[in-house]
Amino acid sequence: MVPISPVPLLFLLVLALQSIWSSASQELKVQSSPQPEISRLHHPTWSLGLQLYRSLRIDGSQTNTFISPLLLANSLLALEGGAKGSTAGQFHDLLRITKNDKAVGEALTKALKSVREANGTSYALRSSSALFSKQAPKLEKSFLEKLQTHFGLQHVALEDAQKHDMEKLQSWAKSGMDGEETVDLELALETKPGAMILANALNFKGFWDRGFYHENQDLRSFLGTKYTKVPMMHRSGVYRHYEDIENMVQVLELGLWEGKASMVLILPFHVENLARLDRLLTLDRVEKWLGKLNSTSMALSLPRTKISSTVNLQVIV
Repeated sequence: MVPISPVPLLFLLVLALQSIWSSASQELKVQSSPQPEISRLHHPTWSLGLQLYRSLRIDGSQTNTFISPLLLANSLLALEGGAKGSTAGQFHDLLRITKNDKAVGEALTKALKSVREANGTSYALRSSSALFSKQAPKLEKSFLEKLQTHFGLQHVALEDAQKHDMEKLQSWAKSGMDGEETVDLELALETKPGAMILANALNFKGFWDRGFYHENQDLRSFLGTKYTKVPMMHRSGVYRHYEDIENMVQVLELGLWEGKASMVLILPFHVENLARLDRLLTLDRVEKWLGKLNSTSMALSLPRTKISSTVNLQVIV
């Protein structure tokens, strides 16, 4: 097998997330189904995700920052099998595994299978992963077949002319996300001869277990980079909630349809930017928050959103 070690490896994540309205029939069906407890955060994707998120937010970026640590970890594990020397060591450091550690691979495979099997229940998910290469050393056919069959990682060759690289990447991402448009990268990728680009694209649409209804929507002021009027959805009910007085944040878990997934919101006590909250996101603290969630009756108001994000991890990783 040709080693990956002499080849520069770049990373690109393209994601689109939506919050939507749920119908009344969905809500009635799931009322008797208890929401599962969130498990302890020992899965390798949690540490990878939080590490990358903090690195991306360290400069106080005002752009949307969404990543899928599960897709990224799966792709990194796929390439780790063909890496040698210092490159293999970098993969091990990112995934926090040792050279012959099979437990992480089994955990990632199980998690990815679970996510795909739940597709169409709690959420609608379209995802795609690919390894783009440009004048790179020829990889063995058996290795590329393993990437595809075991990890769902396609291999796509880029043309010699750099001006078409981003067009090809964005076309691939749009196809992988079922036609969703992507946002442009703030910093262009450097696709020099011999480069490889690891790319993941994800389109996620969650279905609430307790729906927000059209008749309850209105326009209210919402602070993004500035105050704007946005459509807000409202609902009262019982939700899992924790109030961290010391760090001045509320943690709220919203269950998704059929109880196979949930969304966790971290809300500051006062209006502020995300810099302080970003610094609070450590593995130990998030685990503590999730372990202290209790069922509480409350009224919710959330913006109805469709958010897109394109993240370049070339410098971070």
